[in-house]
Parts: sequence; structure tokens; C-alpha cells
Amino acid sequence: MTAETELTRVTIYDYQYTTRQRQQPYTNGYPLVAMESTSLQFSSVSLSPEGSVDRIGSKFGFQYIDFDERPTFS
Repeated sequence: MTAETELTRVTIYDYQYTTRQRQQPYTNGYPLVAMESTSLQFSSVSLSPEGSVDRIGSKFGFQYIDFDERPTFS
């Protein structure tokens, strides 16, 4: 789904992929949002499950947000 104005274009995707776990198919999915503009300045933002690289990066000053309701997601 895409919406446009004079200043920006917003596109929302529903991304899905299938993997196998114990010989059973397992479908994962999540929404993606893309915002594009030639006249507005957006900061880069990424949301994803927290991994070991993120925990190591926090020791070197990289910041991330923890959600108390979802401890494995940041």
C-alpha cells in the first residue's frame, strides 16, 4: 500500500517468509514501512529483534530501546 503527498511517499509492506523447523514449515512475517522524501530530513530508524551483536554494540556506545513487555525485542 502506498500513499503520496507533495512532500513524501509512504509505502507499507507485509513481508513473509517460510523456514523449516523439525521438518515442519514455519511462516514468519512482519510489516515494513518505507518513507521517502526529497524535501524532508528523516533520521534512519531500524526495529528488529535484539541479538548478540546489539548487546556488544551497547558496550561501545550504540543505543537501543528495550520494551519491558517484549524482552527479546528491542
